[in-house]
Amino acid sequence: VYSGFLGAGKTTLMKTLAALHKKKSGNITICGIPIEKAKAIRSITGYLPQDFGYYPDFSGRDFLMYMSALKGLSKKEACKKTEELLELVNLSEKSGKKIKTYSGGMKQRLGIAQALLNEPKLNLSLYSLCAVYITEINTNNPIINKIKNAIINNNTVKRKTSTSITINP
Repeated sequence: VYSGFLGAGKTTLMKTLAALHKKKSGNITICGIPIEKAKAIRSITGYLPQDFGYYPDFSGRDFLMYMSALKGLSKKEACKKTEELLELVNLSEKSGKKIKTYSGGMKQRLGIAQALLNEPKLNLSLYSLCAVYITEINTNNPIINKIKNAIINNNTVKRKTSTSITINP
């Protein structure tokens, strides 16, 4: 868990760790991969910003399929993961509706699903998962423990020095 005062650089750090923002100095590796290898970093990380971007006229299903393509999943794999994750976050019944009709909580659950599409080794989140009602996540799904472990319990960013961050989940 990484916390700090307003303006302390939390968002910048998370964007840097997600290979979305170039670092100015120092060394960062995640699972032994230098942060400069953005494609490799993105293949092992999931990212859920506080306000994630989505296309309001996309359906939830279309959005996850689109994000799957950006993450490099095959169409077959994308279809399977999309359905699995829609069920997991309890959006299967609403998956054909446009995202602009979703409530705030539904959008956040869709964000959780997109962060898990590539089965990341590390999830980076700028969103407090305490705000997601646990009843909204399908607890009958065996992957629920994966969410708890991957997002809530295991992902602590450890700062080793003032110029180097190493993460080995």
